Amino acid sequence: MGASTRRVTGEPWRARLGPAAARAWHDAPGTARAALRLVLSSDLALGYAAVVAAVTIVLQLVPPEVRADVVQRCSTNLENLRDRPVFVLVVSAFVVPSLSGLLQLPLLLLVYATGQRWVGRAGTVLAAGFGHVGATLFVAALIASGITHGRLAESVAQASDVGVSYGIACMAAFILSRVPPQWRGLYVAAAAGYFVGPLLRHQTFTNVGHATAFLLGLGLALLAARVARAARAVAAPR
Repeated sequence: MGASTRRVTGEPWRARLGPAAARAWHDAPGTARAALRLVLSSDLALGYAAVVAAVTIVLQLVPPEVRADVVQRCSTNLENLRDRPVFVLVVSAFVVPSLSGLLQLPLLLLVYATGQRWVGRAGTVLAAGFGHVGATLFVAALIASGITHGRLAESVAQASDVGVSYGIACMAAFILSRVPPQWRGLYVAAAAGYFVGPLLRHQTFTNVGHATAFLLGLGLALLAARVARAARAVAAPR
């Protein structure tokens, strides 16, 4: 019995994962290299990440009061959306107020690079912009309604709201069909858990924005799939 036990516990752990998981594990190094090549080939993803990183680093070098003023001026709060909507909707997507926010850049690089490979630069900008703007305006509408009906303090109209996360959430859902089939189930579970899961625990406006952007991205993915099926049907020989 002791020898048998040693054979079981000594068996390579990858062999006990099952065929699908073992195959995915075997493919992981190649997948990582392919992802790196994909990112390095995307001028859009690299350029966007570089601008965000540069802005973030510069903000950390200026005095705190200057940083707070810049973030406030670039925020998509209700006051700014009323006074200069186009400016803040664009600029807010490039402002990350803390260095910890740069931890989002690897995911940004991957989803934007995948988007560029699939639908090109313009398509990626439009899809990410749709998620960023759509989620921002939805959250703003909720805040405005809350203030109007007395559920929120009027000071919430000045709350800061900047960052890259709405665009990332939308793109993460939009590129779903580009994920290799063997990873797709895990990808859906992880992405939904990351972007939508927090809303189930904490009903904050930021979490509402992430969930909204993710759902908008899923909507775009379904639309793209229908368009692709229609195009294949038209192109198919009769």
